[in-house]
Amino acid sequence: MNRSKAFAWSLLGLWMISLVACQGETYPGYREVRGGGHYKRLTVGDSGQRLKNGDRFDLRISSSATDDSMAWQGQYPQQQQLAFWRVLKILNPGDSVLAILPNDELPDTLKQYFSVTDTLKCLLYLKQIYTPETWKAYQDELALKADAELNEQQAMKRYLDAHQITEEQRYGGIYIVPVEEGRGRTVDSGDYVVAHYRSMFLDSTEFDNSYEAGSPLEFRMGKPDQVLPGFAMGIRTMRLGSKSVFIIPSQLGYGEWGSTTGLVPPYTTTIFEVEVIAIK
Repeated sequence: MNRSKAFAWSLLGLWMISLVACQGETYPGYREVRGGGHYKRLTVGDSGQRLKNGDRFDLRISSSATDDSMAWQGQYPQQQQLAFWRVLKILNPGDSVLAILPNDELPDTLKQYFSVTDTLKCLLYLKQIYTPETWKAYQDELALKADAELNEQQAMKRYLDAHQITEEQRYGGIYIVPVEEGRGRTVDSGDYVVAHYRSMFLDSTEFDNSYEAGSPLEFRMGKPDQVLPGFAMGIRTMRLGSKSVFIIPSQLGYGEWGSTTGLVPPYTTTIFEVEVIAIK
């Protein structure tokens, strides 16, 4: 579960508790908007920005009736006759409200997604507002990201083809080429693993080498945030004394930001030649 979704569900839980405590009353503590909708402010963000006609928004919506949630990137309309839009109008980025909205006061997008036939009881969390200028910048950023991801995929495919590495050698999103089998036991969760490695780019340029540094990597298998996800994935397939090559795409490696040292650029596939020298 991602952080924003966990945040939304925790707020939704508080709302449901308050509803139970106030059974028999009609929406206590809620404000009414024209059209029959009701809302209660739950959290307040630190931005003074409000939606204007033509702005785009990034909204999180969680329904108490169906346990469904959705992320909606939409555009604030020129005409805001619906109570839903009037509630959204009062929000700043970071604000959240509990809303009770009749079916006929909802946009079709929400009616269809949540299969609303009467009333939608939901949590609304406004994550972001985009002006026309910031929306263009955001779209440009997405286009650059898509180009970078495509370039990485094409470069990795050329490498795999050139080295005759097939889909049969794919394991959980990485590619593994065994070099030496090893005769010791396999690596298990909770083990302390000691491994030497050489790390390279697809053009064989080396950027790290534990052999030369004289300092093998030691980590506990299964403990998060110690090694790259793709590296841990590959180590799970190895035995004591074995050697393998891992081809790790960026989503299981250094990601969209690259390495913290700046040595590995964003969206870069990396290669690790790995030898397990001890299991404790």
